[in-house]
Amino acid sequence: MNKIAIAVLTILCLAFCFSCGKKADTEQIRQSYTDLLEIMDPDRPGYSAELMKRFIAAYGEYEAADKVREHLKDLLGGLDQQFNRAKDLARDGDFEKAEAILGDLAEHFPGQDAGRRAAGELAFDLPLFKARALMTDRDLDGAEKILRKLLEGDLTGQRAETVHRMLDNIAQAKKSLDMVFLHKARAAGRHIQIMLVRYRAENGSFPETFFLEKFDETGRTGSADTVREVFDSVESYSTDKSSFRLVLVGKDAARTRFQVTDRGGVEVLK
Repeated sequence: MNKIAIAVLTILCLAFCFSCGKKADTEQIRQSYTDLLEIMDPDRPGYSAELMKRFIAAYGEYEAADKVREHLKDLLGGLDQQFNRAKDLARDGDFEKAEAILGDLAEHFPGQDAGRRAAGELAFDLPLFKARALMTDRDLDGAEKILRKLLEGDLTGQRAETVHRMLDNIAQAKKSLDMVFLHKARAAGRHIQIMLVRYRAENGSFPETFFLEKFDETGRTGSADTVREVFDSVESYSTDKSSFRLVLVGKDAARTRFQVTDRGGVEVLK
């Protein structure tokens, strides 16, 4: 028998011995394998990999361990796909799930390309993308909070310029929204003034009380929705039958106070 034939025979014998050495799965092992499949989380590949490694370490001599090794091989070969999936989730607005997947990759696979890319995504790209999405949805305060947190990190060059430019845009947008709100609040205040003056003309005196929720019942001016859209509450209302003074609190972030009287206009109180 030549050397090549001996080597082939040796390999075949070793493979046969290895397969014969595998223990058949017991009922407990089969249940453990089923439990493993149920608790593995597709959104947490690193966590799932750790679970599989523990199973292999505990039951490596059993047949079920070979199945788990195949699962683990598939998982490790699909890390880039998991990264791309997280990016797609972020594009769809599911930032919570995207962040969970990226965080798992960065924590459990820091030495692999997918883990390094995930760490970079979490550090800058994902927060920036989320801030842009919030700006589109007009959640300017939420976007500003994210951007200012980014500035607390070690940003330099183009990244820092990008964040500052977005903060400038938010500041300008807030000023524009404030002007729109003030215009709407003054218009709503004038509606209230007209309603109360009309009430006096019809009843001989101004009403003794004023409630925003009853504005439509009293005024019937068709502006009740506008009034409640901009005003949150009545701070005070007073009348001596021939005049009135009403102070309203706006629904803006600054909780601006507005004064409405029977003879004056609508005044912003400091």
